[in-house]
Amino acid sequence: MKKTILLRDLNENEKYQIRDIVENYGTPLYIYFYDRIDDQIKILTSSIKKFSQILKIKIYFALLANQNPYILLEIMQNFEKYGLEPGVFCASRGHLYILSYLLDYIGSFENLSVTYSDVYLTEDNIDYLCSINASSFYIILQSLNHFKIIKQYLSKKSKNEIKGKINLGIRIKLNFDKKTGEDIYSIYHGKNARFGLTKDDLGIVLYEIEDLGIKEVGFSIYPGTNIQSLKKLESIYQEFFNFVEENIRNFSFKVSFLDIGGGFGINYRKREILNLESIFETIVKLFNRTFYKLTPKIENNIFLEPGRFIVAPAGILVSKVIDIKVEKDLKFVIVDAGLSHFARPYIYNQYHKIDFIHFKNNKKTKMWKNVFVVGCTAASGDFFSDNPLGKPTLQIEEVEIGDLILFYDVGAYGHCMSSNFCGLLTPPEILVKNGKHYLIREGEKFENLIYGVSPCLKLH
Repeated sequence: MKKTILLRDLNENEKYQIRDIVENYGTPLYIYFYDRIDDQIKILTSSIKKFSQILKIKIYFALLANQNPYILLEIMQNFEKYGLEPGVFCASRGHLYILSYLLDYIGSFENLSVTYSDVYLTEDNIDYLCSINASSFYIILQSLNHFKIIKQYLSKKSKNEIKGKINLGIRIKLNFDKKTGEDIYSIYHGKNARFGLTKDDLGIVLYEIEDLGIKEVGFSIYPGTNIQSLKKLESIYQEFFNFVEENIRNFSFKVSFLDIGGGFGINYRKREILNLESIFETIVKLFNRTFYKLTPKIENNIFLEPGRFIVAPAGILVSKVIDIKVEKDLKFVIVDAGLSHFARPYIYNQYHKIDFIHFKNNKKTKMWKNVFVVGCTAASGDFFSDNPLGKPTLQIEEVEIGDLILFYDVGAYGHCMSSNFCGLLTPPEILVKNGKHYLIREGEKFENLIYGVSPCLKLH
């Protein structure tokens, strides 16, 4: 079985659609193609059904990846269309607000489930969560203080108010220091990782859970971001399963779910994405190996939060060439987008595949070497292709001022990470569906830059 699958590039019809949209809305802008969201959810559904007799795999779309309510609506409707129960993963009060806003307009989804994992957990936020029109809620606790807060909250509620509605999970902190050293995974699982309970803290919480008479609890991890190695995922899952198995032996409660997060990665240069069937096959193997002695103490419910996998391939950032600088053997192609509109290359040094639409001459044949595609902000490191500290590797077709440059796979962590840095405005978002396009978020206006500023400018 192939470990990765290729994502398809834009076809000529889609590029014509982009030209039309740009003529209406200008650049920069984000465009999402509905059929690509549909494709990813089909893959999810097919993979889940293949292993449904062994594991109950539940999908929660992570609003961290894309928080446009229209995109969320399309995803939830597609879940239902393909027989998946709709689920949403929220990491803040703001995410809960977006979900609530959507439900106020379109009504409820049958069997909607919400997983809520917020660093800033408060009783008010829990109340707000429970006011949302959903059938079940899973609150993931990340610290000893979180457990204190949930205890206080539960003590004020009658059993009838919370029975069957609030379910508890505990995020745990693995220790991979010896295996990962100083690599990126130490952020998520090493001694300096911000999130999750250590083994010692977990023991304190589990004894208190049993004393409270709680009969079921789940466990959660966050594997990391954009993991492109199946072997890396396998090692994290195994460590997680071993950790849970070791720490629940002396307790009577049932493990109701294992939330193994997301992190399924994309190679943005090659446009390769991890094969879900390979991931699920790995999960099944490790689950059966680790927990075969504990049935029925542990349920075979696996939660996944694949935000990037679902929505990243659907998104295109469209920008326009506004300047070209030639310096000896280097060419700088400057576009009207910048790190304010798309921050991933600047923050993570992850450079997305680039495509073109030539407005003046559609028959470009000359190739340019040693090209940097760069943004329009005043930040020196605002590069969209290649690390500014290294040599350019990009070769592109000759472009002119006014041509369009497209960045693939920006549907996740794109618009939601945009900002007003350098006085720039967050761009509009467009959804293309069934041959038509829809404005699903207006671009900002300059008045937004002073929104909320006190009118009292003369300070004494």
